[in-house]
Amino acid sequence: MIFKKGEPFEGVNKQYQEGSRFDFDDSGAILLYFYNKPTDDEIKNFAEGKTQFRVFISNGIIFFLSRFGSLPWNDSPYNVKLSKNLTNIESPMLGQGFGLTCMMIDASNGTVKHIRYIGLQTDFSKALKEAIKLQPDIPDYDSILASLYRTYSTQEMAMKAQIKQ
Repeated sequence: MIFKKGEPFEGVNKQYQEGSRFDFDDSGAILLYFYNKPTDDEIKNFAEGKTQFRVFISNGIIFFLSRFGSLPWNDSPYNVKLSKNLTNIESPMLGQGFGLTCMMIDASNGTVKHIRYIGLQTDFSKALKEAIKLQPDIPDYDSILASLYRTYSTQEMAMKAQIKQ
């Protein structure tokens, strides 16, 4: 699928729940930010702001944490079993890392507001790959996820993260 700034994310205008989503497929990692009617300042922070990425793991669930500029930390729970288009994750070589496609989408109508491509550091990429490879099967995923959200705020997850870039 080809994504273009100013066009609908999935080819049709529709509403989305606010928040962020992380996924991995054979072409790399993708991070989606759904903001309801993002302001010019929010779009600028996403487009040009300093990036910070972290991974927090608890009870087998991987949280990909991200921050762009002065925007608040966002958390995206990840379960490899839910990655429909992932068959293999290549191991990054020295000096290489995973590509991360980041998109800010207006949650009110599905319009792509900005697309940004970021190279993740080698060590971060290797640690993320290992976490995904070792992620256990989580039959009660939804209840564990709900419990973790009751236990930790996004800011606490960012501070306790085991993997940082």
